[in-house]
Amino acid sequence: MFPRFDNLILDQLQQITATLDDRGGPQPRRAAECLIELRRLWADGHRTVDLVPEWYVVLKRVLMESLSPTLILESTCEYVRASRSIDEAFELFTESPRSLDILSRFSSGSPFLTQVLLRDTDALPFLTQHRRITELKSREEFCAEAGQILDGDSQTALVSLRLYQRREQLRIGMCDIFGLLSLQYITLQLSLLADAMVRLCMELAMKDSGVTEPPFAVLALGKHGGEELNYSSDIDLVLIAKKNDRQTQTIAQRMVEGLNEHLHTGFLYR
Repeated sequence: MFPRFDNLILDQLQQITATLDDRGGPQPRRAAECLIELRRLWADGHRTVDLVPEWYVVLKRVLMESLSPTLILESTCEYVRASRSIDEAFELFTESPRSLDILSRFSSGSPFLTQVLLRDTDALPFLTQHRRITELKSREEFCAEAGQILDGDSQTALVSLRLYQRREQLRIGMCDIFGLLSLQYITLQLSLLADAMVRLCMELAMKDSGVTEPPFAVLALGKHGGEELNYSSDIDLVLIAKKNDRQTQTIAQRMVEGLNEHLHTGFLYR
């Protein structure tokens, strides 16, 4: 048994909780609250709330297949609330049922990637519609792709760079969670992505200083240098310069700030 859509109202909380408890899932009351919340959010934009929407049929299937239904429901509620438009979120679930599968896999498999996705809700349709999820990219390809969106001043470019990096992290993470690439390729792709972000931050810092030739070389240590980076790793860099002058120090400082600074789209790397 699974709660009927027309019964997902606050007056039925106890009964819904009992139904979910019978299924053996963890935190049945919290799961029941999330189901009621989802129906309320959907009902705010629809007059005919008694009809079972297609997204609920897909959600039931996803929940019944999962060992972490409460986590999935919490993430789904948060995704809908965080979306630019609640109606658009439910339309995505309806028109692209795969979106709920992706959201559920992230919710069950990676708290870090789940939070990345919830901070950038437009990434879910991006992942749902992406036709080359398993593409393996070189650092040069990462640089070229990201470089195409770096318009405006440095601050605007850094905002765009963070958005690109998050989307690529999610794309790579999707390959990981769905078992589409081996761990070796996952960590390699994350490391090459970091290489590209470091290079572009250096180029932005050089541009601000009116410099065309890099004043230093950048070495990556640790997991980054070994091409074994994971999603939330810090990166350890060593800069080797011919001259320790003020301009070189300024470019180095701006590069590090470009990587580390918290903007409204987050930061790149610590």
